[in-house]
Amino acid sequence: MGEENKKDRGDERTLLERLQVIGQQGEVLAFMRNMRLEQQSRGPVEKIALVMGQYEREREQILQWLGKTEDPQWWAGASEKDVFEVFGVSSTWKDDSEAAAEADRRIRQAIQHKYGVDAPSLDTMPPWDEDRRTGN
Repeated sequence: MGEENKKDRGDERTLLERLQVIGQQGEVLAFMRNMRLEQQSRGPVEKIALVMGQYEREREQILQWLGKTEDPQWWAGASEKDVFEVFGVSSTWKDDSEAAAEADRRIRQAIQHKYGVDAPSLDTMPPWDEDRRTGN
């Protein structure tokens, strides 16, 4: 019995750690995307328009894809892999728009509900970045 309990706690810790790593990877991908956009915004006007059009289409597709997380049925049938995938994507796009930030909040709350993982423990921002953490 004690061994089983110990294993369960280890699985929970692993789940939390995996979610934290996925969130951090999302932050890195967002940083890289923004750097790429900044670099490409220094080119010819035609190229800038093309890049921004592609970015807008990608963002719309991502937001539509994340929309599935509004459905409680999706969460009922979601595997850990599914949850990791939507959390990684929401972590990557959460600073892009209010719609993406709302999707990220919804996903974090659903993870908390489904797995009992405290949503603030999924925060990937450094503790010294208090302005960003509070939205200032």
